[in-house]
Amino acid sequence: MVENRSFLDTIAATILHCQEALPHEQLVIVPNKRSIRILQKKIAQQANRGLILPVILTVNDFVESLSPLRLIPREELLLHLFDLARKTEIEKGDFSSFLNWAPAFLSEINELDLQLIDGNAIYTQLHEYKELDLTFLKENSSDFQKKYLEFYKSLGELYDQFVAYLKEQKMGYEGLMYRTVAEELRSGDQDNHPLDQKYKWSKKIWFAGFYTLSPAEQEIFYYFYQKLNGEFIFDVDLFYKEEYGKPVIDIQNKFRIREIQYRNDYYDVPKKVEVSSLNGSLNQIQYAIDLLNRIEKEEGNLDNTALIFADETLLVPFVQAYDPRKANISMGYPIYKTSSYQLLTILLNLTKNRIRYREINEEGEAPFYYKDLLNFFENQLIIRTLFDNDNDVEVLKKRIIQKGQIYIPPNFFNIKIPKIALEGKQIIKDLITFFDEILSKLDTDLSDYTILTLIVNKLHEAEQLLAPFDLDDSLLDFDSVIYLINSLVNQITLSFVGDPDRGLQISGLLETRTLEYKNLIFLSINEGVLPKGGKSPGFILNEIKYHFKFPTAQEKDSIFAYHFFRLMQRASLVYILYDNNSTVRLAEESRLIKQLRFGTEKRKHHVELSFKQVEQNQSLKKSKDSGIIVEKDEAILEKMRNINYSPSGLATYIRCPLNFYLANVLKITPPDELNEGFENNLVGLIIHSILKKLLDQIKENPAQFREIIKENRAKLEDLIYQAAISELETDQSALQQGGFVLVKKIVERQIETYLRFLLEELEKNEIEIIANEVQLLNQFETSYGTVTLKGTADRIDFYNNRLRILDYKTGYVDAKNLTLEEIDETIIDPNHSQLFQLLFYLYLYAHNQDLPPTASSQAAIISFRRLVQNLDPYVYIQVINGKEVEPFLFQSEHLKQFSELLKSLLDNILDPNTPFCQTDNWDHCKYCDFRELCEREAKSYF
Repeated sequence: MVENRSFLDTIAATILHCQEALPHEQLVIVPNKRSIRILQKKIAQQANRGLILPVILTVNDFVESLSPLRLIPREELLLHLFDLARKTEIEKGDFSSFLNWAPAFLSEINELDLQLIDGNAIYTQLHEYKELDLTFLKENSSDFQKKYLEFYKSLGELYDQFVAYLKEQKMGYEGLMYRTVAEELRSGDQDNHPLDQKYKWSKKIWFAGFYTLSPAEQEIFYYFYQKLNGEFIFDVDLFYKEEYGKPVIDIQNKFRIREIQYRNDYYDVPKKVEVSSLNGSLNQIQYAIDLLNRIEKEEGNLDNTALIFADETLLVPFVQAYDPRKANISMGYPIYKTSSYQLLTILLNLTKNRIRYREINEEGEAPFYYKDLLNFFENQLIIRTLFDNDNDVEVLKKRIIQKGQIYIPPNFFNIKIPKIALEGKQIIKDLITFFDEILSKLDTDLSDYTILTLIVNKLHEAEQLLAPFDLDDSLLDFDSVIYLINSLVNQITLSFVGDPDRGLQISGLLETRTLEYKNLIFLSINEGVLPKGGKSPGFILNEIKYHFKFPTAQEKDSIFAYHFFRLMQRASLVYILYDNNSTVRLAEESRLIKQLRFGTEKRKHHVELSFKQVEQNQSLKKSKDSGIIVEKDEAILEKMRNINYSPSGLATYIRCPLNFYLANVLKITPPDELNEGFENNLVGLIIHSILKKLLDQIKENPAQFREIIKENRAKLEDLIYQAAISELETDQSALQQGGFVLVKKIVERQIETYLRFLLEELEKNEIEIIANEVQLLNQFETSYGTVTLKGTADRIDFYNNRLRILDYKTGYVDAKNLTLEEIDETIIDPNHSQLFQLLFYLYLYAHNQDLPPTASSQAAIISFRRLVQNLDPYVYIQVINGKEVEPFLFQSEHLKQFSELLKSLLDNILDPNTPFCQTDNWDHCKYCDFRELCEREAKSYF
């Protein structure tokens, strides 16, 4: 066995024993900041005497010190890019329109600069590819296609102009800074380069702890490697060299390194590795806490123990269950869980809903949405600064409920409710004014005061960023300003005061570079989490990326794999946890676990590897740590076998199994609050009712569609009253006042706009209406018996000989939420509920014997909000085919794929051994009807 010496100890010893230079004459470049202080401490400990320490820099600080450019924040880059895109007319819309493509463009050019790729050349090739793809065998291009091609043609020119502008202004993004330094070093006088002066004092440079280098980093490192007698200090183990050693070999070849000293620590350092499969993220957290308590009991402390989050979103529920004051959380606690941030979110939602009201009713002052007001008055900062006691808050909330209106006028309260501007830079000014008022009433010793001050500072930063740009309110709508605010505020992370040398260390994987620990606990080592996989944002196609030697997804995944295995190689006790029953991600162990098993079994030596499934107590229980868990007894299972499973019900389960149990199994009515259905849901009910009757008439007499539409438009007001009276079981006199006045205006506007659209659509296309508001049923076999699937399709028609299933939505629908790469586990996700619903309808239709058969079909949502905004109301399911996005056709092969997904989901629901538990994602609790019943309140240490 070898001495278990840490990598930083090795670096320290190498520096101290260097024969070519004294420590203070050496320059050390490392990957990350966290290792610098520890390395300095180890050098001092090993020296055991007074000495001047070497200069130790991160690679980013090193390159930034050489660059003539100033690194500017991403938000400022976006504003400069928008200014340029408007001047060159590449972007003719407002900032919101620009944000649809610009962030991806920035990420892409940052990557291509790090790779030293000719930006104009790669975008020119992309344009040529798109042009060939769109025009092949086609005589004429549509106006849309011409604009599409023009946009791609402009990207190369935009890149060149943007880079030239930034260089002129002496500012840049990370990739451009690296590229600029690399090109200057490559082109200058190699014997007397001006950049030499910066580190001329150094007689030796070390590059320590690097695994892979971008081409720009290679150029920079190679220059100083030659000039300053450079050497690399690698930390690579033979255990994973064959699988993940290529990047290091590439460095060896580039720098002509004779030999690399590979370690054999994974096998030689005795270790116990336990891989545990658990049911859900919360059970992972609880088990991790049990392990921490066990280690602390056996060793007396957690001084050499680290908890590594592969999925960093689990930090928040972990902090709810474990006292974080005993730990050093280097990754930072997210600000969004604080009262201050939640107040900001409430104010933004309050304003956004006032804007939505203004879109449909321009008369008078926009009122407040009642739920926004309830959230506002429940916020701890508001209670503390605007009320004398909690009872005053409850009285006011009761007044809102008793008022019986969804929208409350501003003059209803004696308390001043902030009225934030609806667009432009004034939004930020109004937020600052209100928060300053809150700060003036807070004790300066409170953590809330500190956090709110940080938020106000970020708002001032947003003001300063916008100040130099000529952006009037028409270019800077509410969503644009909120994007900037959120982007800046979300940069704030709150550190728990902990000792980085003692106690439990909590971090993400990349933060552990060059560090190591005796005891390790990894959470969420699932496929799709580590390595994450997936595609990088941007426009450049994979075929072109490959040609220009962009890093592949496999190469990016190998970086995370290296850090995972490197961290384990000198550890003695390793626990690896993964989720075997997730509803929001692939419930499968990571490929890294498979590789660990294979590599260890091939040569066990001093490694004890075991696998176990951790069973949890599944009885009904409730505690502040584990939350509510409901075991499925026979009575519950019997109810579940008799449920009709709809897409909305299944979506509820995906979001929160406990919510599904309460709403769909027990059928509990949510706690008393204002009945929002009268004003909100009634809009949808009336629209559905009117359209069903109208389209049924057109179905029976298709040739008379013009007359039918004209007749219905003429009596639209009567139709609205008839539908409302039918739904509410009331008379017309009861509808002449109150909230129905607003409902009527909304319905009139949306139906009137849609009927104009429908008339034009029927005139220009061949449309045969098959059914309206049709119920689709299917008996489905699960591992636990047969259940009934049920869905109601708003409309089924043949559109130019292609079958369509349509769903009406009164709200806005984003096309990206209906885009898929393939039918796989990713669609079983709360963010894809609309996509799941449409696929569910397509599946049910394919199994229906009473409707016309079809070889392929499409599905879309008709968004009435998009229609009134003069946008195409149809949002179809789209598929990414590797080249671009195109309409998705549901065909026979998709039946089997979707059936397997449904079976997996329903088996999970019906499995007697899988309890109903609370969601892992606390964001889903924010507006849950059962929030109070669940008593899920986030505790805070701030």
